[in-house]
Amino acid sequence: MSLRASDIVFIPAIPVLVSLVFLFLKSKPKYLPHMMAATMLTYLDFRYKDICYVSYRGPSRGYSIGIPDIFTWGILLYIMFGAPKERKKVWWLPTGLLFILIFDFWGLFASLAAFNKQFALFMVFKLFKATLLFWTMFNALTNEKRLRFLCLAASIGLIYLGGLVLYHKYVVHKHVIRAQGPFSHPNTLVMMTNLLLPIAFAQLMRAKDNLTLIIHSMATYCGAICVIFTKSRGGLAMMALHFFIVIVISLWNRITAQKAIVLVLFMIGALITSIFAAPRLIARFQNADPSSKEARVRFNNAAKHMARDHFFGIGLNNYPFVLGTTLYYYDVYPEFVDEWKPIGEETSRLGVCHHVYYLVVAELGYVGLALFILMITYQAIFTIPLAFFPKEPNSIANVIGIGAGAGLLTLHGQGLLEWAWFQSELMHVYFIVTAMIVAARRMEY
Repeated sequence: MSLRASDIVFIPAIPVLVSLVFLFLKSKPKYLPHMMAATMLTYLDFRYKDICYVSYRGPSRGYSIGIPDIFTWGILLYIMFGAPKERKKVWWLPTGLLFILIFDFWGLFASLAAFNKQFALFMVFKLFKATLLFWTMFNALTNEKRLRFLCLAASIGLIYLGGLVLYHKYVVHKHVIRAQGPFSHPNTLVMMTNLLLPIAFAQLMRAKDNLTLIIHSMATYCGAICVIFTKSRGGLAMMALHFFIVIVISLWNRITAQKAIVLVLFMIGALITSIFAAPRLIARFQNADPSSKEARVRFNNAAKHMARDHFFGIGLNNYPFVLGTTLYYYDVYPEFVDEWKPIGEETSRLGVCHHVYYLVVAELGYVGLALFILMITYQAIFTIPLAFFPKEPNSIANVIGIGAGAGLLTLHGQGLLEWAWFQSELMHVYFIVTAMIVAARRMEY
């Protein structure tokens, strides 16, 4: 593993590009909300540059840097050095940052005992980079206008994803069986959509002008299309759950004529879509391969055995490596115990544990799992007062509490079936959403 020629060219370009973003914002500060929106949108369809790339089945295969990181670091420099009024509003320790840092440093500490320290550092780099994104977005969200603008960007992102899914399916006939959008797997698309879709739907229930009403309406429909076309059974169940949560809590806060109209139109749209989609969805449930469930159980068992044997875990981003190079291989493939020895981390038979909580306990031990649950729970808790006890029902803070709360619930629920949180795009968008939550809390209280 070493630097490639493209790495040598790309690394010096990073500070140049970041400086250009900083200088642009310094000369045109009114475009800060647009740059924040661009940061979110580019997480939905971009390609990372992996410095020191390795062929590996784990979530991180290098020190990943992409276009959104360039935007983030440029915004960070602007907040710190570009505008006096921005510096005056800096919160050095935003709500929840302490628990994020504790988890990050535990991951770094556990990496000292990792089976492959280089693979572990790939993920540590990603964690600290995402933490910096959280800090930057929180400190950039200084008023409701920026918060609404970022919500609008999330809805535009859903419209893009839905349009791309339809384009792939009906124009270029790509990913016809199961949609995956710009991502490498359908499950990434469905989890990303289910994180952002309830925010768009909650916005739709309180949109105050025609333009935002149209955008959030299109986003809600396009998001539903994305989930339906992935044919993900867990994703469909989670979509139904978050729609139900948003409807109930929104009506509980305040019943309005607009909400009643939106709800009627939503039911009509759901009925029409169900008529066309139901046969294929039913077939998907009926024809589910039982071996998929069995494989998940085996991967989970291997993770539990790793946690049992290693107090500090095997190291972040090390699960596929350890599975392929040690006797834990036979937890997943016991039928080969008398024929093979583990055959290496690059084999196509290996992968990541499809249960984020078992994955964490395998890689960071039970202490790491406790810190992970504390981190994600602490952020989610703040959606409760925003959703149920707002100072002003239907305010932007109230909408963020309802929509983001439902989105986080579905993301963490899907973590029972997927290694959701550690996927690059999802991890970073998750931190943007949590920054929106704590920024809304600051504005509300």
